[in-house]
Amino acid sequence: SAANQLKSTYDCKLADTYDNDYVNNIQVMLGAEYFHEFAEEFTRIGDINLLRTAAGYSVVGKIPHHYFDQNQTRGSQPAQLALQSISIHRLNIDIDPLEDQLQNLWKLDTIGIVPEKFTTYEQAAINQFHETVTYDDNKYAVQFPFKPESFPGRNETTVFATLMSLNNKFKNDASLHAAYCQIFDTYFENDFIEEVPHAEISNTAYYLPHHCVFKDSTTTKLRVVFDASSKSPNGKSLNDCLLLGPRLQDD
Repeated sequence: SAANQLKSTYDCKLADTYDNDYVNNIQVMLGAEYFHEFAEEFTRIGDINLLRTAAGYSVVGKIPHHYFDQNQTRGSQPAQLALQSISIHRLNIDIDPLEDQLQNLWKLDTIGIVPEKFTTYEQAAINQFHETVTYDDNKYAVQFPFKPESFPGRNETTVFATLMSLNNKFKNDASLHAAYCQIFDTYFENDFIEEVPHAEISNTAYYLPHHCVFKDSTTTKLRVVFDASSKSPNGKSLNDCLLLGPRLQDD
């Protein structure tokens, strides 16, 4: 074989030897992150380019045809030496079956992309999203993914008390009141919120309390925060009644 001829001609230890010029089985695959630990230096002996590795010399690049057994061919082309690939070597280590190794490699390369197994609630949230999402006037809209037979109780009394407390702050700070109203005007202009017709107001509705938060920011110092964790008298909040859905990012 070409491998044996190279060994006898240049008296160099090759990383692997073969009875012929073909590789029938792959023993191990090396990741690119280990290349610099495995490879030592490139050298040229005669008309052969060699890479010295921890396992021995590996032939890289084209192999001159005169190294091959011209009687050992596939079709009309001379056989090619298996050692041309520097990513494949035989090492004396115990490894799992190659198929398992490849599957693990693919999983590492596709972290966050491969489908995950979802819980019953996570799958229900996904189904509700696909069933209710709409696109109109360059905007997406989707219904709240409520848990089955779950809804927060009446909370108008609690929310009204929060609103009165906020209104007292406005009486003492006119600039805060103006800035707060400007934010809600923007919500109306962008159709983020709308006024509920009096005929549709129901005592069984759940109201979202809101308050202001100040941040040391050069762009938006005042923000309106809606508290979906506010508990109603039955002990449930809006967040308690909604499906969480799956994580969109890995930790």
